[in-house]
Amino acid sequence: MPCSASSPRRDITLDVMRVVAILLVVWQHASEFYYIIPPMDVVRGTATEQVAWIDSLGRAGVAMFVIISGWLLLPVTSSTGAFLRKRLMRVVLPFACWCLGYAVYFVLHYGETWAQCAEHILCIPVNFGVEVGHLWFVYMLVGLYLLAPVISPWLQRCTKRELQGYLAVWTLTLFIPLLHELRPQLWGEAVWNWTPMFYYFTGFAGFFVLGYYLRRFGVPRVWVGAAMLIVGYLSTVMLFLPRIAWAKDVPELEVPWNLCGIGAALMATGLVVLIHAVRWPQCRLVNSVAVMSYAIYLGHIMVLNAVYSLVDPHIASLWLKIPVIAVVTLVATYLIVRLLACLPKAHWWLGA
Repeated sequence: MPCSASSPRRDITLDVMRVVAILLVVWQHASEFYYIIPPMDVVRGTATEQVAWIDSLGRAGVAMFVIISGWLLLPVTSSTGAFLRKRLMRVVLPFACWCLGYAVYFVLHYGETWAQCAEHILCIPVNFGVEVGHLWFVYMLVGLYLLAPVISPWLQRCTKRELQGYLAVWTLTLFIPLLHELRPQLWGEAVWNWTPMFYYFTGFAGFFVLGYYLRRFGVPRVWVGAAMLIVGYLSTVMLFLPRIAWAKDVPELEVPWNLCGIGAALMATGLVVLIHAVRWPQCRLVNSVAVMSYAIYLGHIMVLNAVYSLVDPHIASLWLKIPVIAVVTLVATYLIVRLLACLPKAHWWLGA
């Protein structure tokens, strides 16, 4: 689909953000083949050092999606029931459909039994339904939708300074993953208390509110966005590299890559600022990929596994291998989703 000024009128800037975000997510998953040994052991050496440089930016993708959601959805102006019905139908139905698809995929690809397939399906209301880790995102997104009507009255009446105060406290919590390495329990944390002082400021809700703040009060200047991106990226890489030698497992290795850490926040915000600064021409292809981005997110792992098997033996350099796997996976998944979108009742699984 060629670029054209006559494409349907959408906010092309947000669509570009969506496309960049889904590319970064696929890029992140493509890199996991090269530093993780199942179940969760670390690949030591040069390969993981290269992954640190190649993949650190990929950790901004999820945060970008949440920023976009806050930009578009906050504050909620409709009734709580109407808002939740619309948003949950667009998220939960496609999620359930893809979970069913993954349950069958595990039978065909990994040799699981149909009894295990049925068990996976029954577990969908509990967690994932199948062990496909990227589906955690949907549960988090539903949680934000449930929160949105609660915080909207405050957002409608709060001042810029009040919002900045909230975001300042939230920014402090972005350092908690790193501070935990100096002090395992902070500000009231204990075996019997999982909700310490800043618990209610932590997590993706901050990115959600940040999206609203940027829409309402404007994005920072370009040089600020560039500085945030560079500082976030370099600091993330520099914190990651020395850990390769001593991290006992992948979760410990990935602390600097925490999706609600300071590095991901700086990179995501920097990318949003830089993309917003460009006057993008309307492009039907970008619009289409953006519309399909949720389905691409849900379904890309099946395609990624196939692309990895095809590409990996033929390219030696990680610097080329990971980008090729990521881009080919994104393009192939988009084409599959685009074709499937022609089927009746496509909205059940597409989420568009």
